[in-house]
Amino acid sequence: MGYTLTSFPSGLPTNPVNLTGGTLEFNNPLSTAAQSWQPSFINTGSKLVLTQNALRQVVVGSVSPAYLSDFSMTGGSWDIDLGLNTVLGADWFNVQNGTGSLTGGTLNLNFLSGFTPTLNQVYRILRAAKGTTLGAVTINAPASPGFHWVLQEAPITNASFPLDEEIQLKYVAGGSGFGGGLGSSAVPEPSSVALVVCAVVGFFSARGRRTRATTQQY
Repeated sequence: MGYTLTSFPSGLPTNPVNLTGGTLEFNNPLSTAAQSWQPSFINTGSKLVLTQNALRQVVVGSVSPAYLSDFSMTGGSWDIDLGLNTVLGADWFNVQNGTGSLTGGTLNLNFLSGFTPTLNQVYRILRAAKGTTLGAVTINAPASPGFHWVLQEAPITNASFPLDEEIQLKYVAGGSGFGGGLGSSAVPEPSSVALVVCAVVGFFSARGRRTRATTQQY
């Protein structure tokens, strides 16, 4: 069953959607463009699938019209596809007018056909215009002896939103350890982002400042 999120008044914080169980899949067979989610997105226990076996961006809130929406994940799981060795080579959430928090739950990494991660490559999974918060998150990934995955935060240069920041996955050498932030390194703002006016989603069965927190290995 699908539905369209179009009824939230602009210029105000939107009512949050709290996901507590089942599976939420953004399944729009008519378009590979970014999908739009207007209310604040809170996952405490659901399984998230942006699109099975394909890269997908989901935009949370917007600048114009102004939807002041946040993203938070404290539990549940998120199946993340990786397919390109670029910063935009993985599924990701783009919080355009709010904060992003990833402080719990499990990330299940899936490599698309033919993909092999490059050592020290970073992959954006969450960007938030008003800052991110990162906590202890479990990462499950395909076995790769001698290497593992960490999460880190990195600021983005953005005059309109000085707190703009992203959370990245990074593929590193070593069998164990923790990942920190990138310090003073910055990420340039992409020149263009595909957006859509509203989202078609399939629903089946069912802030923080720049803390340099960390992650767990797979």
